[in-house]
Amino acid sequence: MKSDFQLFDHAFIDNHAERTLFLLHGTGGSKEDFLFLNQFLGSSYNLVGLRGNVDEAGSARFFRRLHVGVFDQESIQEEVEKLGRFVQAWCVEYQTVPERLTFLGYSNGANILIAGLFRTPQLFQRLVLLHAMLPFTVKPEELNLSTHQLFISLGSNDPLVSPKQQQALIETLTKAKARLTVKEYDGGHEVSPQELEDVLAFLVQSTDKI
Repeated sequence: MKSDFQLFDHAFIDNHAERTLFLLHGTGGSKEDFLFLNQFLGSSYNLVGLRGNVDEAGSARFFRRLHVGVFDQESIQEEVEKLGRFVQAWCVEYQTVPERLTFLGYSNGANILIAGLFRTPQLFQRLVLLHAMLPFTVKPEELNLSTHQLFISLGSNDPLVSPKQQQALIETLTKAKARLTVKEYDGGHEVSPQELEDVLAFLVQSTDKI
């Protein structure tokens, strides 16, 4: 089981908290990208920053793509299986349960979290999805996500995620009965200051429900 920790290069901030927040970067990011959240969350969460395994011309990603917006489905399956094994190993090693885990992903990092949600929903119960799209076609009627809490941010001028793709994501998760908090911002694909404030409010609110 410990070998599963080697599936992802990761950084860990141990605040001896009851909850743990996993952080997944976008294309070209790093495992440290979202660790700055620690200064705002205090001891509410332990933080785990993951680095994607796929190298795209020197940029780290969580799965391969054929070109912008078109994803390698075999790569998604391989990498999301690794992600599930990593999370399960974490629960064993640190004696915790999925109900005490939260996952934050931006762009490509958010997309693999969606893949994880539909592959092993018992592991991914509380998600923050920033500027995400569906990485594949799913059948939401086959899942009941009524116990899952999801925060979703959208950019009204996002050049990488079209309004149609944004709507498809919302409709799919709604049909699967997920509890959604959806926020739309005036910007593009970047994370805005207001977006960050709303994310922090969602994360703090989540700790109140332990």
